[in-house]
Amino acid sequence: MLSLSLIRHIHIHHHIRIHLTHLWIHSLHLSVYLTAHVWIHLSTHLSVHLLIHCRRYLCIHSSSLSLILHIHIHHHIPLARHSHISSCRSLHLLRHLDVTGWRLVRLCHLVWKRLIHSSSNLLLIHLLWLILIVLLFIASSLSTRSSRLLLLLSLRCCVVHHLHISCISVHSLHLHVHSHILWIHLHIHSLHLGGIHLSHLMGHLLACIVVLLLSSWLPFSGICHLIWRRIHLLGWHTWIERLHALLLWRHLG
Repeated sequence: MLSLSLIRHIHIHHHIRIHLTHLWIHSLHLSVYLTAHVWIHLSTHLSVHLLIHCRRYLCIHSSSLSLILHIHIHHHIPLARHSHISSCRSLHLLRHLDVTGWRLVRLCHLVWKRLIHSSSNLLLIHLLWLILIVLLFIASSLSTRSSRLLLLLSLRCCVVHHLHISCISVHSLHLHVHSHILWIHLHIHSLHLGGIHLSHLMGHLLACIVVLLLSSWLPFSGICHLIWRRIHLLGWHTWIERLHALLLWRHLG
């Protein structure tokens, strides 16, 4: 029988991990959205160090951490790539990535790059992206060690690249998908805390897929773009973002 103090201690640590996950996600996403060179260096530096310091709270294996850092630095922040890869090597983080996981990462990324450059039809890209996500989820169930790597890879490599291609002018869709990606990240990390709900995870994944498929329909994306321009002119976008952040934080707390 567990004592009351021990249960309270476990509960507190559960909330610490969730809050640290939330901070880590926001720090990682900062470097994707900020375009100035100085801010990219600063946000990358902060996110990498925050991830390193929070590793024991997030229960992230060294190979997973290496993979996340590699994808984040190599594919999203080319300007800050060399300095941070050398600093990560000095911390012995990139040396622990297993060969099988690394080959799978390279294969998926090459397929995704070929898919982007060879196809001009957005709907075809969406459907192929959906197939790739499903295959990654199936593959993740085969090995417990690589499940976290593949789930994070599917989100980081596919979704974020996709958003930059098809939703660059549709800000309302971009925010909507971004919120679902945050929830998927949180559900994946709660998998290691014993509080995962697969129905929630699949619900947010399906919401991402539906919104991204809608974004390929030009009349719908055009209407969203006009609505978002109107919101920007009225100055409502800051209030919408604050409300979204507040609701997210209240749900976590």
